[in-house]
Amino acid sequence: MKKKNILIASVASLVVIAATAYLVIRRKAAQKDEQPPKEAPQVSIKNPGDQSNFPIAPTGERELG
Repeated sequence: MKKKNILIASVASLVVIAATAYLVIRRKAAQKDEQPPKEAPQVSIKNPGDQSNFPIAPTGERELG
């Protein structure tokens, strides 16, 4: 009877450890998705600029090369 109780307690503790590890890994993955990378460039959100400073696309065969 003692061995059966030890087995049940061991299995229950393994289940708890596995569930805790799963929740910790899932939480870390969720936090990783929410934050930008450390070296990410910072762009002004209020006025990111316009496309007027980009070159105009070539229109004719002569301009292509």
